[in-house]
Amino acid sequence: MVGRYVVGVDGTRPSHIARAWAEVRAAHRGVECVSIHVDQPGTDESTAESHRLPEWADAVVWAPGVMPGALIGFVKPGDVLVIGTGKTGFIHGRVFGSLSIQIATLASSDVAVIPDLDVRFRSGVVAGIDRHDTAGLIARSAAEESARLGAPLQLLQSEPAAARRISDGVDLAVAEAELTVRAGWPELEVRTRVVARPAAEALLDAARNAALLVLGPGNPGDEARLTGRVLHDVLINVNAPVLIARG
Repeated sequence: MVGRYVVGVDGTRPSHIARAWAEVRAAHRGVECVSIHVDQPGTDESTAESHRLPEWADAVVWAPGVMPGALIGFVKPGDVLVIGTGKTGFIHGRVFGSLSIQIATLASSDVAVIPDLDVRFRSGVVAGIDRHDTAGLIARSAAEESARLGAPLQLLQSEPAAARRISDGVDLAVAEAELTVRAGWPELEVRTRVVARPAAEALLDAARNAALLVLGPGNPGDEARLTGRVLHDVLINVNAPVLIARG
């Protein structure tokens, strides 16, 4: 159950897009959408001017502190933290763009990273499945969004050693994810893919025309899973809204 959608705003176009993304989902779920601006010490006048908040700024919570700690500290269990980023993420992003990887890695809540892209004509949700103990969590988060959009869902698992099919009888996490979706959303169009390509490469390719890419919390210490390097590579080349589901 989602508590709130908490959106980091800094007056830039990506943060406006992130706010709009969060408002739609908050309204659909009937939960609160809160905008928060971190008033960092030492901000010069030119930076403050370029990040000027618009007319709705009186509805924004102003929080003192340093990013990303102040933003992450505002979030409560069950919230979804939403941040905007420039299209090329870490390298060319502004306030939230340059910190999107840190925030996505450090936050304990669900995190949505929304790039400065027009996704109005995109369709479908892609879910990156990496292991059994998070397969159900990722599948449920992705299926809920697919059902809301009325769009198909693709469950994708990367097995770099060899491409395997579910029909081979191999115990893959993506099979568990599919069972979760079919049990809870029997009318949803869902398909599974197992690829031999590196995870980040496969996910970005699959997400090129998708409305959303859903990832899990990853497996600390294992770079082959959706954590560390893989999450970094996805966010630095982000080409679709990304939801990191942590439950």
